[in-house]
Amino acid sequence: MTLSTAPMTGATAIISNAAPTTHWTSSAVVLDLASRRVVGWAIDRRNEATLVNDALTMAASSRGTSPETILHSDHGSQFTSWSFTANLKHHQLLGSMGTVG
Repeated sequence: MTLSTAPMTGATAIISNAAPTTHWTSSAVVLDLASRRVVGWAIDRRNEATLVNDALTMAASSRGTSPETILHSDHGSQFTSWSFTANLKHHQLLGSMGTVG
């Protein structure tokens, strides 16, 4: 099976936290919905906007984007931050969030 090199048309971003040792670790993952593959990720001790920005930047540089690409996320503070919104615009992505509740 070959990996697609076509630009992403839909993606989702997820944050997860774990304490495998004595310190909490956060990870952010961007999944390409068409290929069902991880195309961007970041790991850090801090669960901040830079975490999701790093994962998004990796995804955009590894797969490319188009103005029609939608990135879906939850309403977490990292995804609603000014810097993440600016990063979406920089990579010509359309942000999408589900309803609250």
